[in-house]
Amino acid sequence: MEKLTKKNYLLHQPASRRLINQVESKKLWLCLCFPNLAIEIFTRDRTKEAVLITEKKIVVFLNQAARNLGLKPGISVAEALTIDESINFFERNKSREIEKLSQIAQWLYRFTPNVSIKKPKSVLLELSGSLKLFGGLKKIQQEILKSLEEKGLSVQIGVNMSPLSAQCFSEANAGTNLKDIKTSISSIPIHILEIDQKIVDSLHKMGVYNCSQLFRLPLSDLSRRFGGQFTLYLKKLIGTIPDPQVFIENKPYFKSDITLIPEISDKNSLVFPMRRLIGELNEFLDARKLLTDSLLFKISHRNYKPKKLSVLLAKPEKDLQVFLMLAKLKLEKTDLMPEIDNICLLSERFSKSKDDSGDLFHETQFRQKDGYFPSKAEEKWKVQLINIMTARLGPDSCYTLSTVSDHRPELSWSKEQPGQTNNPIKPNKQTGSDEEENPRPLLLLKAPKRIPEKNKSPDSLETFKIVHGPERIDVGWWDNHPVARDYFIAHDSSGALYWIYYDLNSDKWYLHGIFS
Repeated sequence: MEKLTKKNYLLHQPASRRLINQVESKKLWLCLCFPNLAIEIFTRDRTKEAVLITEKKIVVFLNQAARNLGLKPGISVAEALTIDESINFFERNKSREIEKLSQIAQWLYRFTPNVSIKKPKSVLLELSGSLKLFGGLKKIQQEILKSLEEKGLSVQIGVNMSPLSAQCFSEANAGTNLKDIKTSISSIPIHILEIDQKIVDSLHKMGVYNCSQLFRLPLSDLSRRFGGQFTLYLKKLIGTIPDPQVFIENKPYFKSDITLIPEISDKNSLVFPMRRLIGELNEFLDARKLLTDSLLFKISHRNYKPKKLSVLLAKPEKDLQVFLMLAKLKLEKTDLMPEIDNICLLSERFSKSKDDSGDLFHETQFRQKDGYFPSKAEEKWKVQLINIMTARLGPDSCYTLSTVSDHRPELSWSKEQPGQTNNPIKPNKQTGSDEEENPRPLLLLKAPKRIPEKNKSPDSLETFKIVHGPERIDVGWWDNHPVARDYFIAHDSSGALYWIYYDLNSDKWYLHGIFS
């Protein structure tokens, strides 16, 4: 019987298990290269329209539909238009490319916190601590590729044991190789390396075309001829010296957009791209275990000022259908420009998602001394109603009241966004209840209204008869807004109850509130 050793144990495990164990003690780097990023930020819908990306009126990128017309990089825009006047062309937007890389990096955070953006077109991940959690490297790659393909992005993956070698593998579309780095990169062409073109040209003149030929040369000779920075790069490439990376911060931020080709002018046609963007946001929230209570759509055309469509929720959510319903309600009330060529979704206000263990008693309610606890189903419907009202009426028309620590009645409350108050105003006791000595009215006037009087005596008020009081409020001297009032409850000839006061400073009577 073969003696069981650590080496034999590893060899007899499944291949995926051996891979995990093999890299547990090492760093495993996966690099995603997006060779067509410059054009795919505009053509994510895989449009059949011919699209060109230009720099200084020269074509630098084009899609397959444009290639089918016989167009090639390097020609002028004027030449392209002579072939087909209906061609769509966009000036290259490098800032949007970096924004897209940042968005991709935020999404990749679900696999590892060690995510680094490598400008201009790559994202780098360190995965050694994530393999067990996600079932191995193969499953991680499959999930990444599937999701990026759904997002309309073409990608090349490279996996190796150093950051630079993984980048080279992705640039060369060489896949995965976990052998000794020198051995694994031997066939990589030197023009793939991140080195000056003059050095590449010099090496080509020396008959050096790949890394295998390059590493046969003594590093000391390479250093004398090409400088210390070049040999430092080579040492980082093969992993003989550390190559520390700058990883993205754990500060969630979502931004994604869709360029519409052709342009649209119908509100209903916006629903589909809105759904796509909301779906991406939902995926982002799910991956990061987050909720959000605000969405901002920017709807634009290059010839018009962008329209902003803000969706505010009463309570943080991650439900795609809720987001879409509220966005459609806002869209109905928004006047748009005649043509639309881009729609963008932003969200940057997040809160941690809490595990929902379900409602044990389903639709039941627990009645207590000061009220009741509603079921989760009832709470959900309440929040949804508030969301709909806010979307239809606007955030300024829908609010809740919160208590403020101030004895002046007009300053003892404030407006709050629904669902955001920590000090909700509770229902008042019934007027005349023994439990409350000084009841308060349900409604306060915006400004106290002067009450006609025959003289300074309370009994001589023309329209009111006092039934309760006084309650003195003498405060506000500390902030230069003093009040000195005696409050009373009074009724008129119809029996309706009112809250009135006598101003001790002006010697006048005022109506301040009405009891329900």
